[in-house]
Amino acid sequence: MKSRSLPYVMALVAAAAVLAAVWVVDRLEQERFREANRTSVIQRLSTVRARLEGSLNSRLFLTRGLVGYVSTHPGIEEREFQALAKVLLAGQSAIRSIELAKNTVVTHIYPVDGNEKARGLRLLDLPNQRAAVQRALDTRDTVVAGPVDLVEGGVAFVSRTPIYLTPPGGPPASGRYWGLATILVDKDFLLEEAGLFDDSAGLQYGLRGKDGLGTQGEIFFGNSALFESHPVVLDVYLPNGSWQLAAVPVGGWAAVSPHVWPVRVGGAFLALLAAGLAYMVTLYQVRLAERKEALRRAHDELERRVEERTVALSRTVEILENQIAVRQEAERALRESRERFRQLAETTNAIPWEADAKTWQFTYVGPQALEILGYPPEQWCEKDFWVAHIHPDDREWAVEFCKKSSSSMKDYEFEYRMISADGRIVWLHDIVSVESISGAPKTLRGFMMDITGRKQAEEDLQRGEERFRRVLETAPDGIVLVRPDGTMAFVNEQMERLFGYTSEELVGQGVEMLALEGFSTDQAQQRRGNFGDSSVRPRGSGLELYGRRKDGSEVPVEIRLSPLEAPEGVLVCAAIRDVTERKRAEETLRKRTEQIIRHQAVLLKLARMDNSDLLAAQKRITEEDAKMLGVERVSIWLFNEDRSGIACQDLYRLSRNAHEKGLRLQAGQYPRYFQALEENRVVAANDAQSDPRTNEFTEGYLKPFEITSMMDVPVWLHGKVVGIVCHEHTGPIREWKPEEQEFAASIADLVSLTLEAAERKRAEEALRNLTGRLIGAQEEERRRIARELHDDLTQRLAVLAIEAGKLEKQLGSSSSPVRERLQTMSEQIVKLSADVHGIARQLHPSVLDDLGLVKAIESECASYSGRERISVTFEARNAPAALPKDLALCLYRVTQESLRNIAKHARVKEARVSLASMDGEIRLSIHDEGIGFDLAQVGGKPGLGLASMEERVRLIHGDLSVKSQPGQGTVIEVRVPLTGRDR
Repeated sequence: MKSRSLPYVMALVAAAAVLAAVWVVDRLEQERFREANRTSVIQRLSTVRARLEGSLNSRLFLTRGLVGYVSTHPGIEEREFQALAKVLLAGQSAIRSIELAKNTVVTHIYPVDGNEKARGLRLLDLPNQRAAVQRALDTRDTVVAGPVDLVEGGVAFVSRTPIYLTPPGGPPASGRYWGLATILVDKDFLLEEAGLFDDSAGLQYGLRGKDGLGTQGEIFFGNSALFESHPVVLDVYLPNGSWQLAAVPVGGWAAVSPHVWPVRVGGAFLALLAAGLAYMVTLYQVRLAERKEALRRAHDELERRVEERTVALSRTVEILENQIAVRQEAERALRESRERFRQLAETTNAIPWEADAKTWQFTYVGPQALEILGYPPEQWCEKDFWVAHIHPDDREWAVEFCKKSSSSMKDYEFEYRMISADGRIVWLHDIVSVESISGAPKTLRGFMMDITGRKQAEEDLQRGEERFRRVLETAPDGIVLVRPDGTMAFVNEQMERLFGYTSEELVGQGVEMLALEGFSTDQAQQRRGNFGDSSVRPRGSGLELYGRRKDGSEVPVEIRLSPLEAPEGVLVCAAIRDVTERKRAEETLRKRTEQIIRHQAVLLKLARMDNSDLLAAQKRITEEDAKMLGVERVSIWLFNEDRSGIACQDLYRLSRNAHEKGLRLQAGQYPRYFQALEENRVVAANDAQSDPRTNEFTEGYLKPFEITSMMDVPVWLHGKVVGIVCHEHTGPIREWKPEEQEFAASIADLVSLTLEAAERKRAEEALRNLTGRLIGAQEEERRRIARELHDDLTQRLAVLAIEAGKLEKQLGSSSSPVRERLQTMSEQIVKLSADVHGIARQLHPSVLDDLGLVKAIESECASYSGRERISVTFEARNAPAALPKDLALCLYRVTQESLRNIAKHARVKEARVSLASMDGEIRLSIHDEGIGFDLAQVGGKPGLGLASMEERVRLIHGDLSVKSQPGQGTVIEVRVPLTGRDR
């Protein structure tokens, strides 16, 4: 029973072995396919993350300079903020606005257009921003909120940085809390710049972590279902928070590798074929063994009978004759048995044969030869037939092997190829039995079994293994398979190139020789962790992980570990990637970011400089520009009025630390150069002597001054080019970097601002002079009119009153209509005289000239109280007895106009006026507790009264401030510095 079931068992074992091998190949292909997909997505997603972080951080850095400036200038004015913000945002895109929120209330905005609704917002009262604002206040650090729906419209990311004041001489930001610096970055512009809207990448993106809350934050970009579909997730690091950037391929992850089904179908076929071959071969072996056993028993029986007959022959002749008869019968039975064996052999699926051991001439070949090889048995008996039909590649060694094996007179087996009658190659497994006589081989017998199917299956399996090896060899990363004992079982060519070892030097060695931190097998517990975890695990992401090459040098790497089942046990497949280029790119980005920060620091310093002296400002700009960029010559040139020529206003030479000026050029001699300035933001000529835009200067300018590279930026003012900022490099040819070109363009904008400031200063000076002359003329005219009223009209009214009194006396004491009318007229004349006197005093108070400012204000307050029914309290402390006329007149007019405004608008019954001298200045204060008003609504549009007061105070180099809030009254204060003479 066991021999009969053995073919089925062997068939099942062969099929199971082939299916196991196919299953291993299937798993490896699936793992490779999934790993390749995720690796591709990680590479593309890393690029998107780098762009997103770089784009966002480059804009968030702008607040550093603003925070530093405000911490030392808490009283920053709107005009000062607008100029500073304009420089910060020069050349920047995607920034909606930059804001300052004093005590979390938005007070400063740039640009104002389109963002008016944001002014005055109380950030802690906004539900969608309160949490992020409070987090910034609690952490005292920058917090990026959003995306946020803005009250002024649109959606943006909002960066808020707390501002703490820097006390004089104290540590930075160690003082009290001032407010928040805010930058609003347009959401869609930022995401588009990072490439999240780029469909050509073949990825679906998602972002979560609203308000920088990472995994705890809401999803604000992409489909929420994306985070449930096993995406690749990378952290996007923000100041004091993070986002999570996720991606999956468009259409989702491919479930099955396209190469799996051919492997599975081929494997099933191979399993069936192997099972059939195993069944046939085992069945043949079993039956052959049974036949041999029957033949042996028959032979033993024959020998026993021959022995019995031989013994009987020695006894009697009769017994001999009987024995001969029995022997003849036995021989007949033997012949019949041999015939039956021949018939059985000829019905098997193998070629039985017999040949002479000396001549190699076949004496018998079974009929299966015709079916298997296509040659009839009689053809095999021809001389050298077998040798002639062996495959040429196997002929020499097969014949030599048979000769050698036959001479040893031992049975043997071997495999070789023959050419069939129809030209096919047939693999044969030949089992040979050697029969010898007198110590020499006589007859060879055997079976030739067709094993072509088995060989084909082995070749197919070998080709599958070869394809898997080629996949590993052509992988972009270094691949190493590590056994459970920590030795390397396989390395690909990338590993050889990466570490400098040959595969022979690595295979069989411990993985410790590569010094891969995080993949060490020194500890048994760590090895069990590496081989027991079935997940794919990255090593080295975000860490400084290095491997050691053969020459001892280190290489930065990332490692991904995954388990791999193999016949020898579970292996760890490590994909090792050289991240040298990525490290280099990150270092380049870091240096560029630091360079931009240094540029911004210089621009902020220049933006805060005093522009009152144009030449000094230009010298400061050229000097800082040259030192920042390391350029030998930096100069500022301006066109003359008819634009026919251009003159150097200042030239700074770095090596000499000296300034020069005076060089002039005719614009008509260099048409291409000036046309390039009109058409380009920056003219960056790396090789200035050959660049078509600048080579006009080669002979007359560049060669004499040994200038090799130029970077020139036009200075625009009022819509036209008015000058040039020229950077001239000496020495080897220099390639101008993009950040250097942006810095140079910002320098040109600063020059434009200085020119604009100079124009504005000249216009303000002219306006101030004109205003002073107008006010002086107005006061002179008032003085003249007041003098006319006082000296002429008042006297004439007095005379008229006297005459009316005389007429009244002449009429006597009688009561008559004429007397009553004269009396009424006299009273009206007296009242009219008082009114004229009051008008004269309002036009120009003579008391101011005669008795000084204190008496004049005291008189005005008393007159005002009687006239307007408003009680005015006046207090004078340490006021100088004598003041310059223009200063005294200005303070008197401010008092006069302020009291007039109180009567018109304040709705109060009392007010306070104080005049005091302290700390080297004189201070005038007018205070009421009336209805007040909103300065923000009045800002930029003061009434004629306030405007007149501001101009008067400005003419005497003083400062006027107005403090008011609805329902809390108004305070007007004037401060004027006093010279030693004034005191």
